[in-house]
Amino acid sequence: MKRTVAVLSGIIVFGWMAAVGVFFLAENPGALWVVAEPLRERLGMAPLDPAVQHRVADHIRASLGSRSFQGCPPGGVEIIGALAFSIWLFAVFLGSGLWIVRLLGLRGLSRLEALAVAASLGLGVWGIGVFLLGVAGLLYPAVLVGVLIVATGLSLPVLRAWPSSRSQVSGFKFQVWRRPNGVIGWAAVALAALALAVGLIYTLTPAIQSDGLRYHLAVPQVYLREHRIVYLPFNAFSNFPFLIEMLFTLSLAVAGDLAAKMVHFECFVLCGLFVALLATALLESLQPRVAHQTPPARKSATASANGKDGTWSPLLATLVFWTTPTALLTAAWEFIDAGTALFFIAMVYALVRWHRAADESEHRQDSCATAKRRWRWITALFLGFLIGTKYTMLAMLAVVPLALLLELSSFAPSQKLDFGYWLRSSILVGVVAAVVASPWFIKNAVLTGNPVYPLAWGIFDGGEWSAENASFYLDKSSLKGYHPRHDQNIGETVRHVIATPWEATIHWRLRPELGQPGYEDHFLGAVFLLWLPLLLRVLMDFKHRSAVRRSEGPLRLLVLFALAYGALWYFTYQSNRLLMPALAILSVLVAYSLVLVARDARWLSRGATAILLVGCLYNIEWSAEFVSRETTAKPSPAAYVMGFQSRDSYVVQAFPPYAVFRLMPDYVRPGQKVLFIGEYRACYCPTEWQASDWFDTPLILHYIRSTPDNDAMLDRLLDEGVAWVFYNEAELAKYEKVFFRSRFSEDEWMRFVDFRRLMATEGSRLRQVFSQSGMYLFEILRRQPPK
Repeated sequence: MKRTVAVLSGIIVFGWMAAVGVFFLAENPGALWVVAEPLRERLGMAPLDPAVQHRVADHIRASLGSRSFQGCPPGGVEIIGALAFSIWLFAVFLGSGLWIVRLLGLRGLSRLEALAVAASLGLGVWGIGVFLLGVAGLLYPAVLVGVLIVATGLSLPVLRAWPSSRSQVSGFKFQVWRRPNGVIGWAAVALAALALAVGLIYTLTPAIQSDGLRYHLAVPQVYLREHRIVYLPFNAFSNFPFLIEMLFTLSLAVAGDLAAKMVHFECFVLCGLFVALLATALLESLQPRVAHQTPPARKSATASANGKDGTWSPLLATLVFWTTPTALLTAAWEFIDAGTALFFIAMVYALVRWHRAADESEHRQDSCATAKRRWRWITALFLGFLIGTKYTMLAMLAVVPLALLLELSSFAPSQKLDFGYWLRSSILVGVVAAVVASPWFIKNAVLTGNPVYPLAWGIFDGGEWSAENASFYLDKSSLKGYHPRHDQNIGETVRHVIATPWEATIHWRLRPELGQPGYEDHFLGAVFLLWLPLLLRVLMDFKHRSAVRRSEGPLRLLVLFALAYGALWYFTYQSNRLLMPALAILSVLVAYSLVLVARDARWLSRGATAILLVGCLYNIEWSAEFVSRETTAKPSPAAYVMGFQSRDSYVVQAFPPYAVFRLMPDYVRPGQKVLFIGEYRACYCPTEWQASDWFDTPLILHYIRSTPDNDAMLDRLLDEGVAWVFYNEAELAKYEKVFFRSRFSEDEWMRFVDFRRLMATEGSRLRQVFSQSGMYLFEILRRQPPK
């Protein structure tokens, strides 16, 4: 009977994988575009775009063929400098975190566990530390370097002790990493290294992504220019929690934008280490249940849990996460999503260790209560850091107490339903997390009167945010995916929730003409959709487990946080890149499913493992093809990293305003400001600028509304020190009809049209001094006295 069930399970699993694979390759062929053509013909789909019918080598040859070698400087020197500074900075993060680990009394951590936990704690503490330096007006490169040198000296003692530490009993019987042996082990290691190499190459290129140029890097540049934290009007996103951006500020001050991007990539790598640690925790939760089954019927299950399938589960989990295209590529950008994922998965891991502290205390000299208390503090710290990255993570203040309540008998030292302990722990974790995250909310309250600016604009006064901006932002954010804002009834919402895994994986590109909602054009890869039957198998195992079994708690915690984050994502902003925290947990469950099915059908586990490795290889190839492909908006990193393209050429190709920015110091005198119109990406601008963010009221509209005519508006600009106007007509033309014109009333629009006439009129108060490819720089002249 069991063999029959296993065979049927294999037919369902491999049948699903084959069917999904056909549709997946037809839509996203990657290097297999030759195979995809006949598939698309049989499925009645349109032929592939010839632009995608290339391989990685073709893209690299194309990007290098038209260029001559520029030599190592300056790109090579910049890359080496960024790598050296990143290694130094990571060592400081690690040393600072090891001091925190020592102060909290955490003992018996494995080397890898100490590395992940301590480095993540150091990241969070340094983010807050740089912010406090900014509040004190000390954001000078010399001050920051001095602080780093002092921190390096303080970190050396704990860094020297850490590698030689003999205290490596983590409470886990399974080793997270072992020396590779066999095809699976070596293949997984090779693929993981290849994925990290692709991501590293992409990371070591100049910043060109829109969000980074708008605020992730643009705002830290303003802080460094002013040497302190300042308020930026009409840039609401500059008031988001900025823990990761503070680390960008530190890197920009010392080593530039490549080093800032390396901080984000380091968060991605650390997140993968926590994925491995969580996979190990799941293996430990499975081990007691397998060991107590009657031999010889379950001998194969025990062997599986301790053999190759279970041994490589942590490595396979990390491989799945590191090769997921949206995670790998986003980690190479100047974004913060990998930082959010890191603190999220670190918080979940700390909860798991808190949950299992009773078992682990048996391997140490610590009491159960002491071990739980220490991991409770770590949980609170990581939750505070998590909230310091995104407003939406405030929801975790409710999810964590829910997790404590559902697993109360395991979290409480008494191993009973101690509701007093639950209340005390929930309050303690919430208060500590709130204190850790408070700098960003206090800053907003002081500068705008609204601690969560621009949210809750109807409750708090202050700032420039308005009902109009809030409605505009909601309209644009709800264009991603099947947003429930557009559903007609609950039935439609349920259908869309069920369809989302398919749509987000297959139809991730925005194609309104085909009825495809798009998920901000971020590719999830094939693995998670292929694994849907096996993930459902994990949920079935989860459903049939007893709720009071302490050893099975880690799986329940992972499922809870995956579902909670998925719901938060679905009802807020459906961009695939924002799924990174959930993808980290799903990667753990993918690897865990192989161990689970191996209890009854080792052949099924081995076959699925082979498919998993092939899927990861496909993801790497797709990511490498994306990275190497050269477009007008994204140069090929290969040309820059290999010395065939200069930094200026690379940035100008992706971000044309950079060419104008380089010339501004020749015209704009110190103390004068530049007003941006039609351009919202102010990063790289070497002069003082005034620009509104994409979702804020356009700054030119603000001035139109606050002055009676255009002459009065120009007078006001001069009085405020704005002597120049940068007008990006080419950029404005892309979104004028859809996003820009709708913000103006008819009279306001006529004022703006008249303002544009002034730009085109020779002898007006707007004197053109430079133009290039639809971009113009105008000097504002004072009124001529009447003759």
